[in-house]
Amino acid sequence: MGTLATRRRTASRLAAAAAVSLIVVSCGAAPGSGDGQAREASDADIASLTVAVTAAPRSLDPAGSWDSNSIYVLAELLDPLAKIGPDGTVEPWLATSWETPDPRTYVFTIRDDVTFWDGSPLTAEDVAFSLGRHTDPDVASELAATFQYVDTVTETGPHEVTVTLTQPDPQFLYAVSAGGLVLQKKHAEASGDDLGGPQAMVMGSGPYRVVDYSSSTGATLERNDDYWGEAPAARTLEFTQIADPETRRLAMQSGDVDLTFSVPMDGVRQWETLPGVTVDFFDTPIIGYLVLDTSQEPFDDVHVRRALAHALDREAIVDSLFRGHARPAESMVDPLSWPTLAEKTGTDVERLYDELPTYEFDLDKARAELAKSDHADGFTITAKYPASLPMLGNIVQVLAANLEKIGITLTASEVQYQEFLGGIMNNGYLGLTPFQMGAESPDPGTALRGLLGAERAKPGSGGFNHAKYVPAELEDAVSANLTGTPEERADAIDTLMTALAEDVPYVPIYFAQYAVALSEDYVYTGELSYWSLFFTEWATAIKAAR
Repeated sequence: MGTLATRRRTASRLAAAAAVSLIVVSCGAAPGSGDGQAREASDADIASLTVAVTAAPRSLDPAGSWDSNSIYVLAELLDPLAKIGPDGTVEPWLATSWETPDPRTYVFTIRDDVTFWDGSPLTAEDVAFSLGRHTDPDVASELAATFQYVDTVTETGPHEVTVTLTQPDPQFLYAVSAGGLVLQKKHAEASGDDLGGPQAMVMGSGPYRVVDYSSSTGATLERNDDYWGEAPAARTLEFTQIADPETRRLAMQSGDVDLTFSVPMDGVRQWETLPGVTVDFFDTPIIGYLVLDTSQEPFDDVHVRRALAHALDREAIVDSLFRGHARPAESMVDPLSWPTLAEKTGTDVERLYDELPTYEFDLDKARAELAKSDHADGFTITAKYPASLPMLGNIVQVLAANLEKIGITLTASEVQYQEFLGGIMNNGYLGLTPFQMGAESPDPGTALRGLLGAERAKPGSGGFNHAKYVPAELEDAVSANLTGTPEERADAIDTLMTALAEDVPYVPIYFAQYAVALSEDYVYTGELSYWSLFFTEWATAIKAAR
């Protein structure tokens, strides 16, 4: 059972969750401006907008670059079939509508007024090709797990694509919204292995076309004046890689950078006082956690895993490293993701969280768990973290200081972003690894579908079961979460959450707020949310300030 403090925190969060599945911030007139004055948007063109990212896109092919830094760029180049709105609802985009004649079949009607950058029309054949690539083992798509239950993708009319599934998938419309980006078949096939790279790049139908790209420095995009949708104000988008947070802040301060999605929470006070810069925050389903690879010593011992969980001071991390811009996580499933499913099923979500085993920060309990293990005398381990996410390194350092007191030596090792992501995507041995992951849909089962199941533990699966946590008795619940009725899914999620809390293959730490810094020369006119920044084109919402 959770502590009284835990129950109170959970009840408070669930009260908020009952009202809205994700909190959004309206930014029509630039709230939080440095001089306290709201900015109104104008219709003037913006010559160029420079965006700082912590790392350049690894590829312009979505099958080989499904990470946040890549998605910021891809969302401006490639259109999805549908898009996720700021409130988490699925809306038509390249598909004007869809029908589901049965739970395993989706028939999409495709727009007939869309052209690629080279002027050729977008066809149903392009759409079918783009979706089908993620199911091709030879492509080895990083979205393979997302499209796991796709059986066939077929062009069934001049403007119609039919997708059949091997079994019902309640998350499928979110999959085509988040990962169903459409590229031109002719260009992709002609590009071969160079697709997405600096030479061939990509051919899309989005509001911007790519004119220059480097996986080590960034990308230059130019406005597509023949775009079928709303035209963005900025004629050029320059994405520049600035991994170091302080260098990024100084570039923002000097005016060399106009926008960044990467405001480090441990230095957020310095960012908030930058003259001429607006910093806005919003809640997200981005979870920070520790991966403990249960297939290898010492993490195959549940008492070692519980000892590590008790040695992690979540409250201190949220207060000191995030300056309060995060929520302590007591489960891998965000309480704010439950309202829609809970409303359908009558699930008592507060009870569910209240009954989960919890691991409050307590070094005496950590010592006691370690004493029960086969490693009572302690051990030495190294944890890798990406240079572009120093927050993860800071967490490792905080944990290391506590573990030292119980006889465990933990060393943090900084590696380059590309190397870190390569290990993550390969799903090899990770040992103890800090990681941060965002949900692909506003549904409580989303995170679990990637973190659990034997299939998602395999290298190249596209899954994120880096803990190699594959109890046979949970496979039915894993399957029910993916394909069951709402009631079956709610029961399965309850079962899986409880098992994760008891066995601790992952140690949840925080659900992060996100911060966006924007020069006061510009105004973000949309609703700022996790969905509007990560899964849809966002640049059309940026206007020049009056």
